[in-house]
Amino acid sequence: EEATRSLKKPYGVTSRGAKLYIADVGLGGVVTVDMASGKFDRLSGDEGKGKLKVPINLAFDTEGNLYVTDTGHREVRIYAPDGSHKENIGAEQVSKDKKFKPSGVAVYGDELYVSDLQSHQILVLNRRTKNELRRIGGPGKEKGETSFPTNIAVDDDANIYVAESLTGRVQKFSPEV
Repeated sequence: EEATRSLKKPYGVTSRGAKLYIADVGLGGVVTVDMASGKFDRLSGDEGKGKLKVPINLAFDTEGNLYVTDTGHREVRIYAPDGSHKENIGAEQVSKDKKFKPSGVAVYGDELYVSDLQSHQILVLNRRTKNELRRIGGPGKEKGETSFPTNIAVDDDANIYVAESLTGRVQKFSPEV
């Protein structure tokens, strides 16, 4: 019988099939809970270049790849459907000044949305090539500007919702921005 396990400081959560995936800042990793079997485990790719430090948010693409923002490593870590580590996206790929602190993450079609606490923007990347497509927002507290964008969601119509911790608001951006 499996020993009872607990979470320390859960932050982000998502699901795929009958499994929950929980970003636990206190444990420094992603915990998986199989709701059908009750099995509680760590993400298998959480080692080597896939080792997590401060996982904050997570999202799946349609192919089952898991994207995890890690503010400790200042990267987005990507894991294959089987949980193995695939690759990382860091400042070298997304920032001219090599500054990047990802927090929120969402996927819509071939677009990967990452909130960057360093630039106060939402980076929109092609999820396959990792090339930047555009940026949303920018430092400020006015409508259309973003201040410490921490979480992101994208609805079925591709509208982007951004939660900002400093201003205490959620902004909606159309897909055309």
